Amino acid sequence: MNVINKSSLILFSLSMLFFAGSCTTVDFDEVIESGESSKSNLKIMTRSSNADELNYPVIIYAFNEDGVLEAEQELSSSGENLSLALNEGLHHLVALSDYSDYTIPQSKSYESLISMPEVNYSKSALRMGAADVNMRSGSQTTNISLSYAVCSINLSLSNVPSDVKSVAVTLSNLHTAKSFSGKDAGTETITVNCSKDNGIWTTGNFYVFGNSSSSLVLSISLTSSNGTSTYGYTYNTSLKPGVPYQFKGSYTEGLSVNGSINFGGWGDSVVAEFNFGPGSTSGKSDKVEQISVASIPQAKTIWKGHVVACVQNQTETDADLILLSLNEWAGMTSTYHATNPMAAQSVADSYVETDMDNWTVPTKEQASILKGLYYDEELSSLNATIESAGGVTLSVEDEKGSNVRYLCEDATYTFVFKNNSSITKAGATVSTYHLRLVKVVHVSTE
Repeated sequence: MNVINKSSLILFSLSMLFFAGSCTTVDFDEVIESGESSKSNLKIMTRSSNADELNYPVIIYAFNEDGVLEAEQELSSSGENLSLALNEGLHHLVALSDYSDYTIPQSKSYESLISMPEVNYSKSALRMGAADVNMRSGSQTTNISLSYAVCSINLSLSNVPSDVKSVAVTLSNLHTAKSFSGKDAGTETITVNCSKDNGIWTTGNFYVFGNSSSSLVLSISLTSSNGTSTYGYTYNTSLKPGVPYQFKGSYTEGLSVNGSINFGGWGDSVVAEFNFGPGSTSGKSDKVEQISVASIPQAKTIWKGHVVACVQNQTETDADLILLSLNEWAGMTSTYHATNPMAAQSVADSYVETDMDNWTVPTKEQASILKGLYYDEELSSLNATIESAGGVTLSVEDEKGSNVRYLCEDATYTFVFKNNSSITKAGATVSTYHLRLVKVVHVSTE
């Protein structure tokens, strides 16, 4: 990159204007003056009647064409001036506000990641904007639009039985980081606890980066003295940044309960209905067994004759175990099959492993966890545990070199034990799927 011998003082004025969709626009108007330096100064002043609507501080980063951070500075108020010393050439400007809850690396590049807090969701709504500026002589105008880099989620449940002591919602496959260049990264399953307010269980507003998959799996867990009941719902649309999602459900003991997911605020409202409760057809209710143990089992171990595939929600005294069946079934058909749609469900309904029944076809969320944990060497390690327990080992490819696809989500989707593989919709004519069942138990040392 060439460095100019005679520099220019480039004066930019920064103004904040709000549009529909809560998008803040930052306008830069360039004025040229001569100077004597090896760098150009990008000087920013704020002036806006709407500045109170933008939360300060606002931090601005300037990355050069190679993605190297060349300068950064923070605006702490609307009346503060800011000046960045930059070399000649193309620069990527990135502005952030409401970022204090997020992890920003000390060593930054254009592809560095801005990460969620440890729980993988935030209580503040990150806003982010970007623009390219070519530092050279001449007059130019550009702008930065600060818009929400996250989506807002709020879950509320009414008519929940009075003996329920706690409620939690688990959401699958959400991104946990975003680069300065705007690319999403990381995938995790998150759990958010609800609190009770005037008889309504609610998460309050929390914020996530969204997801890139074609669906979102919600699991709502109600815990009482009788155990934990979990209700699942799959919403077949990905979550988009800048959209507030309200999940509203009403619990009823009858065959079905109508709920709604409302999308509003920044865009057109969309309503999706789902069933929630005993007898629901859109989500299965499973009583999670409560078992006392001397110590919490670990993943890839044999516990009471069963293989522990995953340990979740672990505390000093409690944990949820995902057990993997020792048996495996080949030549299975999906729910879409014309002549044998109930093959997988029939196997699950009748399967008993030593002292345990009520095994299930994995949900998409569980399938995502399993394939994310077990591939290559980790899969071989798990298979060694399965084999030592007298079970049938898991497969990746068949004798013809084709991927072995396992059924999940009520036998409507399939997955493969390979890294970065996709969960795909099952076919209506295929009769070569494999099935591996799972069971969730809650263990406690108290």
